[in-house]
Amino acid sequence: MMRRRRVGWQINHLDLAPRYAGVLVGITMTVGTLAGVINPLVVAALVKHQVLMLTQCRAVISPSLCVSCHCCYFFMLYVAR
Repeated sequence: MMRRRRVGWQINHLDLAPRYAGVLVGITMTVGTLAGVINPLVVAALVKHQVLMLTQCRAVISPSLCVSCHCCYFFMLYVAR
């Protein structure tokens, strides 16, 4: 399953811009890595006393949900035609 997903991800960069696929992969990997590094720091700052309360869960999940929804909307509006 993992290999099929990776192949589809790489083909997407080749479809968008064959000459600049390497640059696009670099940008994509950098953004993904930064998100993976920054997210635990944000969660640690939002969660107090090492106990995850319901309000803290909302504070952690809501921004992520907003970003995901906006990205999906952007994709549907401008890319998927």
